Amino acid sequence: MCYHASFNFPAFVLVFGEEDWPKFQTLYHKLSKMQDSKIKKTLASSIHELAKILGPKYTEHDLLPVLERFLNDKETAVKSAAFKNLHIFLKEVSPDKRQVFIKYIFQLMSDIRGAPSPDYMFQLTGQKAVKSDWRLKVLLAQNLGNYASLFDAKTVYSDFLPMFFMFLADNVVRVGQEAAPALVEFIQKFNDDEIKQAGIVRVVRNRYFKSKTYKKRQFFV
Repeated sequence: MCYHASFNFPAFVLVFGEEDWPKFQTLYHKLSKMQDSKIKKTLASSIHELAKILGPKYTEHDLLPVLERFLNDKETAVKSAAFKNLHIFLKEVSPDKRQVFIKYIFQLMSDIRGAPSPDYMFQLTGQKAVKSDWRLKVLLAQNLGNYASLFDAKTVYSDFLPMFFMFLADNVVRVGQEAAPALVEFIQKFNDDEIKQAGIVRVVRNRYFKSKTYKKRQFFV
């Protein structure tokens, strides 16, 4: 019964509307604290839909703590479910509160064996990462462009751009394939900073357009 309630929760809230959220609030928090991975994964998979229905006010007050709990969950399935649509959730959150979630993104990176720490990503972009946990890297790679559109230019340049180049250098081809389209968002992010924009283009051109390997030339295309 609890599983079915968690599965259909966004539908209930959608029918009754944002104004009736206080009626469901206690039940939702109770379900989210149950030690049942199936229920937690279901709620983590749909929390972004609740955020879209409830808007910033209730999202920041009631859903943020729940999302953080899911992102810290010991179950990989729960954590991955919360990460999958994190960018959609963050659109309903004010920019100052979004910054908190950067640490969770990099915590996931540190959980992936063989991934270099953020401080050394630019130096190690040529290093090949091991194949373990490639699905988690694909999950992050798919959303790099979304993160670039959500965060400020300084954060994108110092944190997400190095991650982009690291994923392109990964020895699991699909990771690079999923990351490559994010270049559009990175380029657009620096429309007001021609020096940084030109620097990104120069690195991409030198490493991929002029590369001797077909895989890198395909990434360029």
